[in-house]
Amino acid sequence: MIFKKNSSVASLDNNYLELCKDAYKNDEIFNNFRNLKDYKNILEHVDKDLAVKYFNNIKNISTLSNKEIIKICDALSTIGSPELVEIIAGEDPISLTSLRYLNVALDIKNKFKESSFQNVVEIGPGYGGQSVILNHFFDIKKYTYIDLPEVNGLIKRFIENHNLKFSTEYKTLNDSLLYENIDLVISNYAFSELNYKLQLRTINNLINKSKYCYMIINSDSFKNNIKYKRFKFMNKEELLKNISNSSLDKEIPTTAKGNYLLLKNQSRN
Repeated sequence: MIFKKNSSVASLDNNYLELCKDAYKNDEIFNNFRNLKDYKNILEHVDKDLAVKYFNNIKNISTLSNKEIIKICDALSTIGSPELVEIIAGEDPISLTSLRYLNVALDIKNKFKESSFQNVVEIGPGYGGQSVILNHFFDIKKYTYIDLPEVNGLIKRFIENHNLKFSTEYKTLNDSLLYENIDLVISNYAFSELNYKLQLRTINNLINKSKYCYMIINSDSFKNNIKYKRFKFMNKEELLKNISNSSLDKEIPTTAKGNYLLLKNQSRN
């Protein structure tokens, strides 16, 4: 098996993986998983300062009103009991992570104008929150979630609690990635946390078969950490060399020093 222990940053965190399995099976844990320490170590850790930056950028890149922002984010403010914080005075508190997902969705919309994303694949979707927000902006027909086996059950349970317009599929990178007609591959950090061998396989079998790609890369945050040296993450030059029609852009707002966007646009060919 290629997607095995020590193949990604998340695969090293046994507490996170066990919590995901337990949340899938246990109602009490599922109802609170987004507010539990072992989960927040991996996801759900957007702080208020960063959330305000997301909010300000959302106002800058869209015409959404404050009430529209709150309404969209409200879809992720209940299930799993996330911490809720008031960002807009006088408006209901929201999940801070929902602002990240909204910021990403709007950035995709702006960067790939007039593009149709009917078949979307997400690498490392966490609990599936990004897809819930993307559902507001695109006429998606099929959404494929690719994550660790322990995580996929939790994603499935979370997604089944939402009335989404698209069909769903849940896979791991162990599965044969014989994909065709992929419109968009998306990854908020997770692709960049795979080891070199798995990154290359994913590029060849998935990303280079997609028309578009939007990935936030954060491997610079790990490259000097001896714990992750063996992963040998691809650097910018290697990513641009291996991913066809790719380019780099700034992550706005920047979530960590050295983070950046990697984009693929087939129209550049």
